[in-house]
Amino acid sequence: MNKKLTTALTLLCLLCFGMMAQALAQTQAPGVKGGDYFVFSINSQWSSSNSSLTVPPYLLEVNTTDYYRVMISDVQSPNVTATNVWHFQNGTDINSLAILDLNTGELVYYIPGVPAFQGFSYANISVNEPLYPLIEGSPTMNQTITRDYGSGQRETNVITLTYNVTDITNSTLGTETASLYFDKLTGVLVERSVYTEFPDQNGSEIWTLTETNLWTVPIAQVELPLPLPVIIAIVAVIVVAIVAVLFLKNRKKSKKRSKP
Repeated sequence: MNKKLTTALTLLCLLCFGMMAQALAQTQAPGVKGGDYFVFSINSQWSSSNSSLTVPPYLLEVNTTDYYRVMISDVQSPNVTATNVWHFQNGTDINSLAILDLNTGELVYYIPGVPAFQGFSYANISVNEPLYPLIEGSPTMNQTITRDYGSGQRETNVITLTYNVTDITNSTLGTETASLYFDKLTGVLVERSVYTEFPDQNGSEIWTLTETNLWTVPIAQVELPLPLPVIIAIVAVIVVAIVAVLFLKNRKKSKKRSKP
């Protein structure tokens, strides 16, 4: 009797947990809509102490990227449908269509072998809440910070994960640390940085939002090698030198013409 009661209580608890997860997912809503777009820059770095190693091909491909554009075509909660355009510096594109389930983070539809953007979550997720509400052990938001944009300050959710990189024998080869930044109001990824560290090599891949129709993204400030007043003074000296050279040349020509 007690065994049956224990089993019944266990099943009841599991049922309640499932119902609570479903209710939580239903109260959350996507923060994006059809027509919204997001443009990212992608770059990578790599270094090694082993002269026999070469840069991984995928990192080389990343550094030939001009931009990665994501255009939302439809939102039917929990699914977000988006077309992705990976545009390279040589003018070529990789186009794809993907449908993402915000409850699980899984792709409902995608083109195999073609990169698909998965940087969407529900809007207004709070600290310690899961990124994917229906996935047991889902990453949770570690903290909420404030980021400065051209249109003002925006709350941004941050997830930081560190995990081991293993081979087919489950031996640890190195570590990987990923930091994900989601705009809290819209649930859209605004930055993603992944750092991989092995005993003889290190690599990184960074995605940064550069343009969107939802708010103004700040233009990256170019760091000048010298203070601006010094640069202006150097330019002025060069201009004066050029004018002086031209003046002397014209003067010599005038003297030659004036000789009898």
